[in-house]
Amino acid sequence: MKLENLPLDKIMLVLIVAGVFAAAFFFAQLVPKGADQTLEGVRVVATGDAKAQLGSLLARDPVLIQMNLFAGNDSRNTALSVVTAEIASTLINYQKRNFVYGAVDGNASVNCVSETNFCQGAVIFVQIGPLNGMKIDNDRVVVEGSEDFFRNTQRLRVIKGVFGLAASGS
Repeated sequence: MKLENLPLDKIMLVLIVAGVFAAAFFFAQLVPKGADQTLEGVRVVATGDAKAQLGSLLARDPVLIQMNLFAGNDSRNTALSVVTAEIASTLINYQKRNFVYGAVDGNASVNCVSETNFCQGAVIFVQIGPLNGMKIDNDRVVVEGSEDFFRNTQRLRVIKGVFGLAASGS
């Protein structure tokens, strides 16, 4: 059978499938297996195999996320909300139930309802700080960055990708 005799839709389907597998393989190679690495401007610090540790955290049902907010009408809260929403929506795409609550100046007090275990037990923490990346261990992942870091769409895509990769395997 000659190439020109193959239906275009079958050729496109094969190319798309091959592209998806190649992208997944490439991204899996980028996720650090431990130590301190940077993925397209996002620092990832892990105490072990980052993908396995994050996957283990995301296997919980539900996954609780704590946003460390600031009192008042602070623009940093908007940046925190954006990255938290991206993480939560990625988890939803992989059928991972998750709930978010807020801690204002260290006091867990926003959305403290039964779904959030009354603001206890988070495994994902989102906060403003100097790391500009993620710290992962067996108990939690801290997503930390400056306000500008969290507003950068390329960095948000990397964070979503890391969570998506880990959620797809847990």
